[in-house]
Amino acid sequence: MLRGALLASLVAVPALVSGVAVEPAAATGTPAGDTALEVSVSRDGAVRETNLECHPAGGDHPKAAEACAQLEAVDGNFHALDQRGASPCTLQYAPVTVKAHGTWKGRTVQYEQTFSNDCVRISKTGAVFEF
Repeated sequence: MLRGALLASLVAVPALVSGVAVEPAAATGTPAGDTALEVSVSRDGAVRETNLECHPAGGDHPKAAEACAQLEAVDGNFHALDQRGASPCTLQYAPVTVKAHGTWKGRTVQYEQTFSNDCVRISKTGAVFEF
C-alpha cells in the first residue's frame, strides 16, 4: 500500500512541476508596445472583421505587413491615413463604415468613419481596411 502511494506521488510531482514550468511563460503576457487591432468594414448591414497585429506584422489580416507599414507611417493615427493617388473615385453613394479598436504600441485606440463608397474608403485608408 505504501508502495502504491509512493508511486502515485512520483507520477503527480512531475505533472505538477511541468505545470509550474509552463505557467511563467504563459504569464508573461504581451510585451509593452505591442499592437493588436480588430478592424471591421460594414456595408448594407453586412460586417467583415479581421485581426491585425503589428511589431511583427500578423493576425488574420490578408495585407498585414502593408497595413502595419501604413499605420507606422502615421504612428497609429487612423485620421492621418491618406493613401490618395491610388485612383480617382466616382461620386456613387454606397456608404461603408470602418471601425478599429485595440492597442497601438501599448496605447488604446478607437476609430470609426463612414466613407461614401469603397473606392473612397480604400483611397483614404489603404490596406488597413482592405480585406
